[in-house]
Amino acid sequence: MAQKKPSVFVAILVRNKAHTLPYFLTLFERLNYPKDRMYLWIRSDHNIDNSSYIVKDWLEAHRHEYHHVNSILDMETYSEQNEDIAHWSEERLNLKKPLTDKNL
Repeated sequence: MAQKKPSVFVAILVRNKAHTLPYFLTLFERLNYPKDRMYLWIRSDHNIDNSSYIVKDWLEAHRHEYHHVNSILDMETYSEQNEDIAHWSEERLNLKKPLTDKNL
């Protein structure tokens, strides 16, 4: 009797990748691993392109193939393409600073 393959957790983070997402998702579908053993954790936000919509459409077609899918796709929050730290809100600065200090 063949043993089941282990369950795997796959995190997919998407931001402004509309130009490569169709290629990535096609290759991801072709992975030689049982989809019913994959737990997908997908996040997409602050896009300036239609990345979240591409992922949404893909999930509508393929979600049922996977063991479990946990996705949060923000279709409304956009970030400026050339946004730098000088334009961050005080709230964002307060959130990021401890993370930056910890890594220094």
